[in-house]
Amino acid sequence: MAVQFGFPSLYDGRNRSFFFFSYEGLRLAQPQAAITTYVPSASLRASAPAALQPALNAFPAPTGAALANGLAPFVGASSSPSSLDSTSIRFDQQLGPRLKLFVRFADTQSITESRSTLGLSQVERTSQSNYTSTFGATVILSPSSTNDFRFNYTSSTGAGSSTIDNFGGAQPANLLQLQGINPSGGPAYASFALYFPGYETALTQYHDSQPQDSLDINDSTTVALSRHTLKVGVDFRRIASALAPWSPLVEILFNSSAGVLNDQSLYGASEIKAASYPAYKTFAAYIQDELKASQRLNLSLGLRWEVDPPPDSTNGPLPYIVVGNASVPSSLSLAPEGNSFWQTTYYNFAPRIGLAYSANNKHGSETVIRAGGGVFFDAGQQQSTQSFVNGIGNVAEALYFGASYPLTPAQVNVPSTNPLAAPYKAEGYYYPQHTQLPYTWQWNLSLEQALGAAQTFTLSYVGSNGRRLLSQQELATASAFPLGVLIQSSDTTSSYNALQLKFQRTVSRGLQLLASYNWAHSIDFGSQDVAFAQIRGNSDFDIRDNFNLAATYEAPKAKSGELIDAIVNQWSFDTRFAVRGGFPVILDGNAITLSNGQEAFQGLDLVPNTPIYLRLPGLPGGREVNPAAFSLPTGTAYGDAPRNFVRGFGMNELDLGIRRTFPLVDRLNLQFRAEVFNLLNHPNFGYIEPLYGNPRFGQATKTLNESLTNLNSLYQQGGPRSIQLSLRLEF
Repeated sequence: MAVQFGFPSLYDGRNRSFFFFSYEGLRLAQPQAAITTYVPSASLRASAPAALQPALNAFPAPTGAALANGLAPFVGASSSPSSLDSTSIRFDQQLGPRLKLFVRFADTQSITESRSTLGLSQVERTSQSNYTSTFGATVILSPSSTNDFRFNYTSSTGAGSSTIDNFGGAQPANLLQLQGINPSGGPAYASFALYFPGYETALTQYHDSQPQDSLDINDSTTVALSRHTLKVGVDFRRIASALAPWSPLVEILFNSSAGVLNDQSLYGASEIKAASYPAYKTFAAYIQDELKASQRLNLSLGLRWEVDPPPDSTNGPLPYIVVGNASVPSSLSLAPEGNSFWQTTYYNFAPRIGLAYSANNKHGSETVIRAGGGVFFDAGQQQSTQSFVNGIGNVAEALYFGASYPLTPAQVNVPSTNPLAAPYKAEGYYYPQHTQLPYTWQWNLSLEQALGAAQTFTLSYVGSNGRRLLSQQELATASAFPLGVLIQSSDTTSSYNALQLKFQRTVSRGLQLLASYNWAHSIDFGSQDVAFAQIRGNSDFDIRDNFNLAATYEAPKAKSGELIDAIVNQWSFDTRFAVRGGFPVILDGNAITLSNGQEAFQGLDLVPNTPIYLRLPGLPGGREVNPAAFSLPTGTAYGDAPRNFVRGFGMNELDLGIRRTFPLVDRLNLQFRAEVFNLLNHPNFGYIEPLYGNPRFGQATKTLNESLTNLNSLYQQGGPRSIQLSLRLEF
């Protein structure tokens, strides 16, 4: 809602003062299909020692006959509710002919609940709070120059917790309390797991909260000079976090019913971590020139300077890091506390250029050629957060084989050593002192051809080469670092090349159409997984073919009388059809230590003359990766199967939307909208089990929407058919 406001007798705000208010609310109850999990059988619960019974009874009661291993099936369906409340207020004020100000405040609160698939009586709750304040000013310095200033402060807090309820006949228990941890204290975690051969079930209880503050300041000045439009500006950002990890984090795992009956676990583990307070700063200055070189040619030239120093700490010293020569593991040692992670570089200049050339101006057959290229730097600070949370000096951990449940207070409260002495009780983190910012060369070339007055066809080539990309690899070193060292390097590369086709039809006889096809190939060294050797191959996100079709149709108005017109007129239809190829499947062999000390998973060897895929009825998607086509490499060899050459399932989905606006009274309209996602209810499968030797190796174990991250699965592509109805009041 946006209005002008004022008080006629005191202040006339017309054309000077504007107020905007917005609220969005969401309440969602997302049903989940029934799944089968495995829980302790009634006999195992009854026969177990008294100390274990509260944890065993916290699992749902069995719904099927007991297995020989002491577990029993439980079948149950659940719901995953979520809520969202977003409020925004903005005030704009014109102060004279040259100065315009605005302030904006936004508050967004979201909560999501779900049940763990390892133990359905465990309810996991995630909440996110975001508060944003923005101030902006636009000043007309002269008839040909303006200045824009923006200041933004954002405070966000993410919190998570899990509790045990009475779902499926479970007896609620507090695992933190059973483990002797104060449930109302700071962030803590307690887990009770039964990992019997071929079966996994577990319950976990935890709570945590992670606040973060962000400050953004940018200022720019634009000057128009004849055919040039010059713009110079600066950007500054500072992000400060308070990392309060689970402390203690306690786990206990039993691998057989005999272990449960004797209260002898496979292992128990405890981890104590200290809070840390990292802060990250980035600065950039830039200049760009929009030049109208001729009636047909426009140029865009720019240069950006980036400075991204290593992180610092807002409370206490920097964590310990490892120094030495990474290629000689025996030379690695622990640097003094507070040592800077790396040296700041100041020569990060990124030139950029773009052009648009009108080759043909004839109406209905216009031809436009566009090209561009440039350098784009990345911040290079992302991976340093791990050393604040998990680094030496911030964490102490211990492993107890054969431990009884619950762990004793002495086992839970792992003592830390200060001053630190080898062997260190945490993983080390190594950053090259002369780390340089990663960057990417990007370029593109396109030809746009008009096909009449309402249609265009565009042919494009897009390419990029990543350089000095950050990567991490596990390194097994001398006895001073028994838990290993995580080595950061900036010597890997990537490449991306794509041919893109696009057809677009603007509004003509009520129809809008957009169709696009992307044929691409992405190559890198390991993508984001530190558990694999750096081998050049297809990227984890390499999708070769991607086709999308979107259309909107405004139905023509009928003239059949007032009643008929009111029913059939003003309807609109939206549709989207998407088809793409499958993601690569990472194949996991054994865990090995390479000759350079790096810890990694093997790949697999190919078995000659054996089909890679098998089509079998009854399997998800009717297909699996053929286990007989592979074998484990001998020794520490990686394997001769090319990295990421096996493909998962592709996706195709048809969505349909219907909408209509109903005029109610003057300036008051009601909009109705119905949307159907995956109209044909086509099954799309995602995650493929990658571990060779697993009984489900090569088979899809999740649908596509459950395999994609970052968003609730309801909002992802590749899920079952869903219908959304909405009413919107506009005034």
